[in-house]
Amino acid sequence: MDPHYFVGTGQPSSAFWHEYLTTFDAIERLQEARRSSGIFYWMDAYEFQNSHPEIYHFISYPFFFLQNKWMNYSPLNVFSSLFTSVNIYFLCCRSSSVNEESKKLVLGWTSFFPSFLLNDMIWRDPFGICLISIGVVLISLSNSAIEKFFSFIVTAIVSFYQRTMYILIAGISSFWGYFNRTKNIGLKLFYVFLGIIAFVYLKNITDSANTEDYNAGYVNAMSYLALPIKIIFGMIGPFPWVQFFKSVEVNVAYSWQLQDYLMGTFQFGYLIALFHNWKSVSFKNLDTMTILGFGIMLSGFLSKQMHIGYISEGLIFTLPWFFYQVRVGYARYFKLSLSILVFLNILILMIGNVGFSNLWK
Repeated sequence: MDPHYFVGTGQPSSAFWHEYLTTFDAIERLQEARRSSGIFYWMDAYEFQNSHPEIYHFISYPFFFLQNKWMNYSPLNVFSSLFTSVNIYFLCCRSSSVNEESKKLVLGWTSFFPSFLLNDMIWRDPFGICLISIGVVLISLSNSAIEKFFSFIVTAIVSFYQRTMYILIAGISSFWGYFNRTKNIGLKLFYVFLGIIAFVYLKNITDSANTEDYNAGYVNAMSYLALPIKIIFGMIGPFPWVQFFKSVEVNVAYSWQLQDYLMGTFQFGYLIALFHNWKSVSFKNLDTMTILGFGIMLSGFLSKQMHIGYISEGLIFTLPWFFYQVRVGYARYFKLSLSILVFLNILILMIGNVGFSNLWK
């Protein structure tokens, strides 16, 4: 993308799109403010002029000492994605229902998770998902209601830092186990009542944190009406692949989309496997991590600006459940997914792109 990077200053390529450039510029201004006002200087959202400045404050701390250069962020992205893998694998190993073959698949696919393979970019997602995975571990290890409450507070904060709406998902997933284990109907209704109150309270937090029309504009009627087809297209990701070369000519940052094609192939295979094994797939007694994963995926499907990253960052938390359900044989679903997508690319190359994604925007 930038063949002259190592003889340059470490600045981003001017050919990158606006979001990358403004993020790097905001971090640069933050570091300058820290040098003059102290390392604990905190820049508010208006001054930062970019979304979610809180998490970028933490991401950028090491680079106050290591210099704010574009590829310096790559090791942090690798560390964050592998830390997430370790946390998911740890919780997977604690489950007595997951067999050894499933554990190996979880370890392999989370370690080399496609969405985080091309790590040389400045974005909050690997670090943010890492923080959420730490919160999930804390909740899962909590043995009392008090411990779980404080673990939820931590998870809610880091989820909010990653994406504002995730605080709602963190709340639901943290206390899902209590609701699911309760057999008493009256107690379940009480939990529902408490859940509604908590939901309204957390929603008010997101409303106050976002612009006035953000939450209202997050979804529209087609977000629900087109949900079945959005699930399919959301799992496939950016498509057709044949647009890659033209896209890179417009903006070299589209080179990072290569990992999305691999992620889409994996996710479409995931979807095919679930459909093929539907009769044996169980959604009973889902744990905190799986509920959180499905919640993040659902929010990604509902968004008008559906993006594979919004979906894959939830899917990674469902992999222990998924590989336990499918057990062995996922490789054939991946190969089938790849074959179908290659065929569709050839077909679209012949007939032209039909632009389905415009239906829900």
